[in-house]
Amino acid sequence: MLKYILPIAFGISASAFAEQEVQTQNPHSVFFSAGFGDAEFKANNKNNNSHTYDFDDNASTQIGYRYQLTDIFAIDTRYIDSSSFGFKQIFSLGLLDGTIDYSAFAVSGQARRSITQNSYLYANAGVARYDWEYKTKKTKLNESGFGGLFSLGYRYQWRKVELSVEHQWLTMGDMKASNYAVEVGYRF
Repeated sequence: MLKYILPIAFGISASAFAEQEVQTQNPHSVFFSAGFGDAEFKANNKNNNSHTYDFDDNASTQIGYRYQLTDIFAIDTRYIDSSSFGFKQIFSLGLLDGTIDYSAFAVSGQARRSITQNSYLYANAGVARYDWEYKTKKTKLNESGFGGLFSLGYRYQWRKVELSVEHQWLTMGDMKASNYAVEVGYRF
């Protein structure tokens, strides 16, 4: 039974993909995004007890490229960089101990649904190659590997410029991050 599901699913998706009108006008986009969010990770201490560390203020930036395959489907790649530099760090006057920084290179597929002629709701799902580091005055933990990228957003497109608001989730091993971002893109 399982050996028939994959060819059937591929056939249905291929025919649906073939019926889509290809967007030939300005299919390329480069974008820059800035946002804020939070991150948390779990670590075991010397007694093998699990402890969750939560960081509420992360600043993140992203830069990326998107290619619009059809009116509905696109692929994109992006580099994400985030730091726990935030309001709590500033106003603690050095009393808060610990920072968490991460970066990720992600490749994802995007599906979008038109609301009006120029505005869209979209969702991304993909894979990310990540590297994160947690540092205190006494401890340094880090991890790298592959994880997931998921996002939901709203985009408004003018002729060459696009503006998006996005909520993004990253899974990076023992760490999970959530970001809210505003993105500006240029289509060509």
